[in-house]
Amino acid sequence: MKRMMKRLLMLVSMSWSVAAWGTGLDRPAPQVVIEARIVEVGPGIQSANFGTNFGNIYANLPSDMASGDHVSGTFATLPKGSRESERAANTATLQSLTINVCGSDFPVSAGLFACPRVSGDSIRLILKLEEKELGRQVLSVPRVSTIPGRESYILPTEGLVFNRALIVGPFDGDLTKTSVKIGGTAAHLVAESPRGCVFDVPKDPVGPTRIEFQQGSSSLSGAFRTVGLRLTPPRPIIHTGDSTSFAAEVTGLKGLGRPLRLNLKNLSTDVIAMENGDEQSITILPGDVTAAGTFAISRRLSGKRRGEYTINVAIPWSQENFRKP
Repeated sequence: MKRMMKRLLMLVSMSWSVAAWGTGLDRPAPQVVIEARIVEVGPGIQSANFGTNFGNIYANLPSDMASGDHVSGTFATLPKGSRESERAANTATLQSLTINVCGSDFPVSAGLFACPRVSGDSIRLILKLEEKELGRQVLSVPRVSTIPGRESYILPTEGLVFNRALIVGPFDGDLTKTSVKIGGTAAHLVAESPRGCVFDVPKDPVGPTRIEFQQGSSSLSGAFRTVGLRLTPPRPIIHTGDSTSFAAEVTGLKGLGRPLRLNLKNLSTDVIAMENGDEQSITILPGDVTAAGTFAISRRLSGKRRGEYTINVAIPWSQENFRKP
């Protein structure tokens, strides 16, 4: 009987050890290494991009912020990995980190952060693993906002899927009080200043639809066109002098009542040259749209050296893209 009890206790002890290891209680903290620190500027935002051995973490702030502003922004992660399980594990590691913004720590997993008051001409961001500092970046703050203040909200009239769009108006810089829906689909909010809110245009529905906006007790809605994009993946540049073509079909244009501008930009000028120039503005006229609501473009790409390349397609922000107040 004593021998059986002793064996039972050993089994219980072994089971507990395996369970404790399986839940990660005995695992060491991940060895996060900073590989790159890049400040990126995109439509309406400035981003601190921390590149690590697990992937990238982006801290997005409004590009029109000025000293004295209350602003809020968002975190985004891009994990490394060739398999879904590997990317999921790397995402978990990235989201376990924190970033100090304007003197306060915010977990990356929260996805949202705020700066109660922008002071000086820069914002410092510090990436941390628990209390250990991994790296820091500094974003510049313009002395004067690039977006003038307004007394009423103005909604955009169109946007390209997966691209960013802007609502201007008397915001308070607090994203938690703001919501945007396109065709009933909630849009992901990226950053907010006292003068504007930047959001990502959802992929559905494509074509004429509605935008619904709410900020605190204020609400507004209007017509909105979601413009889609189907890309034909060009083959890679194998060697200097190689060439290929870039082709895209713009969708969701049925019923287009006025010209729509589309910008092309070669973001890899050291790898390729684009036919008609590395930066182009294309005007799509209502008469250019097919009965199915599409418009096709193509450009020849000439290789300068072997490497990966990126062509950016976007609808530029201008007064034409906003509903008149």
